[in-house]
Amino acid sequence: MPEGIMDVKEIWEPVPLEPYVHQVGGTSSVLKFDDTTLCKPLIAREHHFYKTMPSAMKEFTPGYRGAIEVAFHEDSKGYLTLIGYPPGCHDKVRLWREAQESSGSCGEGEDQSDEEEEEEDSETRRLPMQQSKGNGKEALRVRMRRTGSIDFEGDVEVLDNTDQLVEHAGHNPWSLRCHKRTLSKMWKNISPSGTFKFILLENVSSEFKYPCILDLKMGTRQYGDEENETKRKRKIDKCAATTSASLAIRLAGMQVYQVNSLSFVCRNKYYGRGLTVEGFKETLYQFLHNGHKLRVDIIDPMIERLLQFHEMLSKQDTFRFYSSSLLLMYDGKEHTSDMKKNTPVREMAPKRSRSLDDSSFITPGIVEWQ
Repeated sequence: MPEGIMDVKEIWEPVPLEPYVHQVGGTSSVLKFDDTTLCKPLIAREHHFYKTMPSAMKEFTPGYRGAIEVAFHEDSKGYLTLIGYPPGCHDKVRLWREAQESSGSCGEGEDQSDEEEEEEDSETRRLPMQQSKGNGKEALRVRMRRTGSIDFEGDVEVLDNTDQLVEHAGHNPWSLRCHKRTLSKMWKNISPSGTFKFILLENVSSEFKYPCILDLKMGTRQYGDEENETKRKRKIDKCAATTSASLAIRLAGMQVYQVNSLSFVCRNKYYGRGLTVEGFKETLYQFLHNGHKLRVDIIDPMIERLLQFHEMLSKQDTFRFYSSSLLLMYDGKEHTSDMKKNTPVREMAPKRSRSLDDSSFITPGIVEWQ
């Protein structure tokens, strides 16, 4: 078995999948498989890339850990849970679904197409930190019904921003939005086998106490060769109206930890589409500012790592990364002066992200196509 790939056939028990709470961008929900592994819906082209990428790229990408099958479980109260299984467990999933159907728990869900996702509020989001263990408060749990409603369990503080998505402790609002949307689409399109294929990837942020994440959409062309004229025109117009045209880059999502308020400031892709060139520069500054001071200690290591990343990519001659994203990540935890002297950096390529060594705290790279 190739190094880094998980032997999922040895997973004897089904694994309940929860939303990855630090997802800042993308359209499909990213789920937590375990503390060091994430999973997301399998896209054939992306899956092929992870399995066949040149070794030089692996230094800059999150580790590929195989694939699993995912199925719905609906409990007696109507709550939906996604369960991960090793590949080839159709019989177990079928028996589970038959039991659900016999009790009348399965039904039709409502679909929401990609085209229906239009501009929503683009305000800065301030996300309270989840209560730490041992303080007598429960961790937040997200539960969704097939009607689309989301419930939250746990004794946590909540900030409500007008009529938009409520921000709950420990969860980036975008992760909840993607999770709700993905569940709705999956429920509508359940296959006869009752399963969906998901890819397993390393959870780079597991090494960080307060993951500060910047998702940047790269390039001036953001459509693939296979897309129809309608989608091409829509994406061309979107680029022309944003910093993608002037800078060949735009904000697709961000969260940054603020030490003064013990919270994350979160911004989504709609905020990014409205930024001017000056606004984009200010956002980069904010990404490096923790509410108390500018993190100058990570600027040089980040630039150095990006240059290494660029050098590696410039030597490749068989890849076109249309509509890819560059993911930057560092730990918002404040470090002592001694630790700052040896700040390692880390990066990533067509994937999600992870650090190059145990103490690294910057991770740039190219992530998923959309």
